[in-house]
Amino acid sequence: MTVNIYPGYESSLEMSQLYSVTYSCDFELLMFPFDAQLCLLHFELVSASSSYMTLIPSKASYTGQDDLIEYSIGKVSIKMDEAGEFSSVSVYVRFQRRYVFYLLTLYIPSTLLIIIAYATFYFNPQDFNSRIVVALTSLLVLSSLYTQTSNSLPKTSYFKLVDIWLFFSIVIIFIVVLLQTLIDFSATFTKNTFLRVCCKGTAESLSQVSARNNSTKIIVSNMGSSEQNLKAITNRWTQDESALPLRYQTPNVYPVNIPLMIKSRFLIPFIFFIFNMAYWGSALTYLHNIED
Repeated sequence: MTVNIYPGYESSLEMSQLYSVTYSCDFELLMFPFDAQLCLLHFELVSASSSYMTLIPSKASYTGQDDLIEYSIGKVSIKMDEAGEFSSVSVYVRFQRRYVFYLLTLYIPSTLLIIIAYATFYFNPQDFNSRIVVALTSLLVLSSLYTQTSNSLPKTSYFKLVDIWLFFSIVIIFIVVLLQTLIDFSATFTKNTFLRVCCKGTAESLSQVSARNNSTKIIVSNMGSSEQNLKAITNRWTQDESALPLRYQTPNVYPVNIPLMIKSRFLIPFIFFIFNMAYWGSALTYLHNIED
């Protein structure tokens, strides 16, 4: 009986197998809707130890559709795991969320509502009803948008990036409502107020108004050929800050805290700018890191 023995290095064996396996992947939704998920597929050869049989990865490719309903299939990579008794390889599949839908249906509408609420600081200072109604309406619409959006968002026990944006939008419009209330309420207790009267009466009526407001200096100027507008500025108002050229239709003297209104015009954009720098800075940094 003759036995022929061949060296192993002169021979090669190739085995091809097709597997169909269902995997589950745990998603981390902290950066939702700018998140990306990395799912792991682990293959281990348990029929022989790594000293006898070794899995050598060559290439992993994805042949399905790249753009899914909520995600896009990103980079697919394969890596050999050397630790352990058995030879194994790991395939990493990256899912990157498609966030344009959320920009159009959530971020842009909420930003427009913030702009509408902020625009109330440029309304007629004496028309408190219009200013507060527009601000409150923006707050109610945003609350309704938040309720509808929350029903379609993933449920998590922690705050997501989108939750922070919606919460900030509600808070900043609430600050606008609070400032509008303070502008109207604090004018009664401060000398630094601005009073306007539509001058459709006689000079005697103007002197009576001046007598009732001892802390206010009243200046009459002709603003048109058919009507006069009264501009009243407090004694603490400097010469550099001239009277605001606004026209009013109400004949009643109404105190308005103009300095607080002017400060609010700068305060709200400042808060909004600082928040957006931090918010979008972290989101864009995260997107840049996951793309790399």
